[in-house]
Amino acid sequence: KTLIVFYSTGCPHCQSMIPRLSEITRGTGQGVLAVLAVSLDESRDVWLEFIKANRLTWVNVIDTRGWSGRAASDYCIYATPTMILLDGEKKIIGKPLTIEELQKLL
Repeated sequence: KTLIVFYSTGCPHCQSMIPRLSEITRGTGQGVLAVLAVSLDESRDVWLEFIKANRLTWVNVIDTRGWSGRAASDYCIYATPTMILLDGEKKIIGKPLTIEELQKLL
């Protein structure tokens, strides 16, 4: 399974959710869940510091155009955090709103 998570370092919900998500993914077996974290931050330095501070080892990318960028518009992101869970065929199997909902889908 693959989890795509859209977030922003300035988002209070993201600040609490991302570290919890990192703990959960470390607890799942190797190859069970891949994570692609897409930041909508406009500051690359702030984003890099957040990754370092939270020891995020999954794939991290940033759209420095933030809410005006293609990541937000192409995926119709209107709030952060937004999670999209994909199966092995890359089909959407869930859009969990909380860590608890994600855990049920896993």
